[in-house]
Amino acid sequence: MTTVVYLSNNIIRVVVGDRAVDRAVIKKEVLTVIPEGSLINGVITDAEELVRELSRFWDKYNLPRKGVHIVVHSSKFVVKQFRLPKVGKRKTEAMIPMEFAAVDRYEDPVYDYTKIPGGETKSTQEVMGLMADRRFVEEYINLFGKLGIEVSGFANSLGAAVKALNSFPQLESETCIVQIVDGHNLESFLWVDGKFAQSTNQRIIAEPQSQAFGIEILQHTSTMLQFYQSLKLEQQLEDVYVCGVSRRVIGELRELERGYATGLEIAPLEIKAGNADDREAEKISDYIYAYGMLIQNGKDINLLPMLKKKPNQNARLKAGFRILTPVLIVLAAGILLTVAAGGTYLVKMSKLDALNTYLEDQENIQIAGEANALEENIAVSQAINNDTAAVDRMLASYPLLNRKVAERITACSNEDIVSRLTSYEAEEGLVILEAAAKRETVINQYVAALYETGLFADVKYNGYSYNDGDDEYTLEITCYFTPEAGR
Repeated sequence: MTTVVYLSNNIIRVVVGDRAVDRAVIKKEVLTVIPEGSLINGVITDAEELVRELSRFWDKYNLPRKGVHIVVHSSKFVVKQFRLPKVGKRKTEAMIPMEFAAVDRYEDPVYDYTKIPGGETKSTQEVMGLMADRRFVEEYINLFGKLGIEVSGFANSLGAAVKALNSFPQLESETCIVQIVDGHNLESFLWVDGKFAQSTNQRIIAEPQSQAFGIEILQHTSTMLQFYQSLKLEQQLEDVYVCGVSRRVIGELRELERGYATGLEIAPLEIKAGNADDREAEKISDYIYAYGMLIQNGKDINLLPMLKKKPNQNARLKAGFRILTPVLIVLAAGILLTVAAGGTYLVKMSKLDALNTYLEDQENIQIAGEANALEENIAVSQAINNDTAAVDRMLASYPLLNRKVAERITACSNEDIVSRLTSYEAEEGLVILEAAAKRETVINQYVAALYETGLFADVKYNGYSYNDGDDEYTLEITCYFTPEAGR
């Protein structure tokens, strides 16, 4: 029996069940709402309050205290998809940190990976790599330890959701969009020909159950559809499956979709997992992140055992030492020869003429000169390594204006306000947007939406003007990137 606890901003969901390959049988599902502010974006901000809530929750439902797996929803995780040579687990683990070499985000990172099902060829494998701050993971282990709960696994929500979705037979050959609503979080998955392709995560500003909430969901759906259409793939994308909302909300989304005319069919994800009936299937849809941790996938993400391994703190430095090893050997040989010459001098002190002859020997003079030159080369190489590391750190501190960033900015627009990027200043780390709004009341909402993307440290605008001819308000918005934007 395995217990999985999923933590988001203000909701904790727990699933108790049996782990298995491609399916799992759920015995119990329970949830609790925790006070706002005790957990923000996966970061524990009020440990004492969280311990009290978890203690009450665990006692109320008599939950197991051993074999507990933790799943956390947070942007603190850095996730990448990449293709690697098809090698064993140990060699793959050694490659993962190299793929994150350009991400200078944590001083003491910890890594893990999982294979993306259906992504293997004869010689390569497609993997999802994960980087996290070691202290971030340890805080959770210590917090549950205070409750006497033995943690057996720790993973991110994205990896768990991909495992869950991949286990559902109805998605085996589907090309569709799957959206998981969790409070104010909306995670959208692009599923192509029965295989995970890409995901995005957005913060919904509107209150759940409101019409504006449904409108935001459809806006992000439309953005995902436009991205898929830009790929120009052969498979038709016609279905959107929504998890984490009631059937009433699904009906409202269908009504709203008619106004957007996307041509997509919106439906709940009918999850037939284990021995679940229709009622249980709808529950699993709400617990999909926790359910995913019950699925065994051969190589699952689990940061807990990775904590015990020493982090590779400076792979480039080690590589530099490997390059310099032959040079150091030659230098050592030269030094040994010099020491040997000194020994001969002491032994044959009385033979001054012979010693002078030795010291004036051109071959010995050449060896000494080579040793001095090698010492200078080593000093130059070390300086180059130091400069390279400094440049890498500087580059890592610059935000990137890539397609992913552009899509997140575009997703903030809607039928009431549109914007276009007019300039990007890399040195200053800022973009300037020109926006046009039909109603002045949506301007602050749009600025708030830009903030909520997490891309910007600051968003500024100096008022707005009204254009009689176009019947719209126009303004210029200056957005200052965070260093992590685009990475």
